[in-house]
Amino acid sequence: MQHSEHYELKLPETTDNYTVDNENANTTAIDTALYGLETGKEAALSAAAAKAAPADGDSVVITDSAEGGKTKRVLWSGIKTALGSVFAAASHSHATGDITTGTLGVPRGGTGLATLTSGYFLRGNGTDAVTLSTPAAAKTAMAAATALTPVTCSFTVAGWTLNSTTSCYEQTVACAGLLTTDDKRTSVTPVGSTDAAAQKLTDAAEALVTRYSCGTDGYLSARAASTKPTVAFSVAVSIIRG
Repeated sequence: MQHSEHYELKLPETTDNYTVDNENANTTAIDTALYGLETGKEAALSAAAAKAAPADGDSVVITDSAEGGKTKRVLWSGIKTALGSVFAAASHSHATGDITTGTLGVPRGGTGLATLTSGYFLRGNGTDAVTLSTPAAAKTAMAAATALTPVTCSFTVAGWTLNSTTSCYEQTVACAGLLTTDDKRTSVTPVGSTDAAAQKLTDAAEALVTRYSCGTDGYLSARAASTKPTVAFSVAVSIIRG
């Protein structure tokens, strides 16, 4: 009696007698081999090395429903193409008209509010949602923001220097908060005094100034043509913005 090459199945010769034992032995060998294939493939998959990032040429095994469940493999490049037709790309954009739900936040150009009250004013609140104010509250806030805040600046007698180009006397003093971009309506007026005589002298000194200007943020410059003031005086600068 001969045996098969791979599973050692018994192969009776034409001269051998048939026995149930030989038949059962062959059946058992086939059953054992098939069961080993069934359980072995699970163990082989579990023990296979993992790959973190699949390449386009890599493939996965599927059963093809269009061909009766035949086993086939699909390339990773094909999977990406199929998923691209179902899901949006990780980085993409939409027209504003496509956004039909939710509340657009301030960092994205929205208000951060779902509804706005008719007749109310909006007030910025950094990156948080804007706040709503009644007309009366808005008026009060704007009045406070634009209120004149006088800043006192003092010019000394020794501080005047002659500009050889303009032949004018000039002096620059610190003026907290004054900006070169401030409204031209910003006013400069003499500071009053309870002493009438002193007031007369300072008014006369200040009257010699023909021009005030701000060439550098935080500083007020004064120019007196031909004659420089000989008395120190102070002025009140009322800064106007907006």
